Amino acid sequence: MLDVLVTDISGRPVAGLEQKDFTLLDNKKPRPILSFRAVDGVLGAGPASRRFG
Repeated sequence: MLDVLVTDISGRPVAGLEQKDFTLLDNKKPRPILSFRAVDGVLGAGPASRRFG
């Protein structure tokens, strides 16, 4: 599992990203993304904030 937070140059989360916006590389070789879930883009929201609380 890999959690990713994408921010703009000001450090604000970027919303609206989709699976097609990402490329996963393993030893420089593309690998399929098997599961993708976006959260609302508000810092501190979503599953990660509950997990690390």
